[in-house]
Amino acid sequence: MTDRFPRIGKPKVAIIGGGVVGLGIAWRMAARGAFVEVFDRGAAGAGATHAAAGMLAACAEAEPGEEALIALGRESQARWPSFAAELLQASAST
Repeated sequence: MTDRFPRIGKPKVAIIGGGVVGLGIAWRMAARGAFVEVFDRGAAGAGATHAAAGMLAACAEAEPGEEALIALGRESQARWPSFAAELLQASAST
């Protein structure tokens, strides 16, 4: 199978939402070479980040039968400390 639309240049990504989660995704994707644009109708952090700060509550909002979602949430919680340390280091060097 051939690709009818060959990729030219960097991948282009649109992130909807400039809160802690959207900006974290944008940061990671840009670091991997994507051209990223973030769209938010308000100030950064004014939406869901203001309400819940992008919290990782692995079990608090799960419903019966959502074991895969719980596992994903717990994995996210386990990865958070290294992500936060990397972000701190990157922001201190700019």
